[in-house]
Amino acid sequence: METRHRTAGRALRAAAIFAWLVLIALAAMHRRDFTLDAILHYTPENPLPAFLALMALFALKSLSVVFYAGLLYAAGGVLFPLPVALLAGVCGTLVMAAVPYLLARGVGAARADELREKHPRLRRFEQIRSRSPFAFVVALRCVNVINFDLGSMYCGAARVPPLTFLAASVIGKAADLAVWSVMGASIEERDPVPLLVALVVDLALAGAAALWVGKGEARRVSPFFRFLKGLARLLYPKYAVVGAEHLPDGACVVVGNHAKTNGPVACELYFPGERYIWCAGEMMHKGEVADYAFRDFWGRKPRAVRWFYRLLSHLVVPLALCVFRNAGVIGVYHDNRVIRTFRESVEKLRLGARIIIFPEHDAPHNHVVCDFQDRFIDLARLYYKKTGAALPFVPLYVAPRLKALYLGEPIWFDPDAPLEQERRRVCDALMDAVTGIAVSLPPHTVVPYPNVPKRDYPTNVPKEAAP
Repeated sequence: METRHRTAGRALRAAAIFAWLVLIALAAMHRRDFTLDAILHYTPENPLPAFLALMALFALKSLSVVFYAGLLYAAGGVLFPLPVALLAGVCGTLVMAAVPYLLARGVGAARADELREKHPRLRRFEQIRSRSPFAFVVALRCVNVINFDLGSMYCGAARVPPLTFLAASVIGKAADLAVWSVMGASIEERDPVPLLVALVVDLALAGAAALWVGKGEARRVSPFFRFLKGLARLLYPKYAVVGAEHLPDGACVVVGNHAKTNGPVACELYFPGERYIWCAGEMMHKGEVADYAFRDFWGRKPRAVRWFYRLLSHLVVPLALCVFRNAGVIGVYHDNRVIRTFRESVEKLRLGARIIIFPEHDAPHNHVVCDFQDRFIDLARLYYKKTGAALPFVPLYVAPRLKALYLGEPIWFDPDAPLEQERRRVCDALMDAVTGIAVSLPPHTVVPYPNVPKRDYPTNVPKEAAP
């Protein structure tokens, strides 16, 4: 029974898509016939039927894609007094936005991904959506980076909240609505002043929106952090990235050895492309930095000097907040906030970014890496549910002594296998791959995860293999 319902649902969607394509084709063929005179000629003279006919045309426009909404706003300006025309324009905007939004809402993330592939600027707009869906929709309408109807479909597929979407669509389209309505009202009065004022306001709003979006597309970074990062590039060794050809073009998770702070620092400075590094979430919150820093960095110091490091852990709070809130990182938590970690990570992956994870913990594995915690593999399951695509994990060996980041062949998550089995398989494969990269390199000292004296650092050549 369930299979029959699913088949019927697919057939219904296919029929709807076919009918929509036919409608677009017919609209494109008769596009030149869709003029202001034609609209006015076929619209009833009585106000209420005229209003209903105009709403029907807005609905038709939302499905046909090729018609220009400005003609409908102008028709409202001719048919009704200006205040009523503006109200009709608002109602028409709601209809025009809602129809494709509702049609696409059931399609899901796959359709949103298709639209992002066809319209690359949407990826940069997504950074705005992650901060404010309302501002995202307003900017989308003002800047016209994508056709209004396709933008509505994208918002539906991306599950922008409906009330937020409708309100932002009206506000984002308000300037166009006003200009064309005033233009329609001015046709018979032959008074160009209201139209000129409306045009100036429209252009000013569009320019302001474009400027705001241009600033919003780039992640806001503290000038002091920029200074610190520039200073780090001068003082920290330059790392080569070897094996970058193993990085997939789209989303992936890069997994490597921590090498003390060298792994995160080197990746922040030198890893190519858009990437986000998993970090301790406590380092991003003022009330948690000091305790975490003391416990994780200096908790094993001799008792006689612990007072100094306790004081130091409080002194580094402003610096830590500046670094971790401005760097390309995603906070990792060990409480209910971990849901935020996975949600943000999957969203970044959907946008084609890379996530870098250093999952070692204090459990020996071999002479190169400590044992990997395996719950990060759940990212692949969540990513598959969102996109229907398998997620690759790329092994990374951080070699501070060789001043290089070495990347290996991707290891692909199998969404059809049991999750517990995949966690173990992928983790073991990643640890083996990182170790294999290290062993294949010329003899050098490995910087280990545990906080041990430098004289106890191992080499990449196992003791049993040493001559």
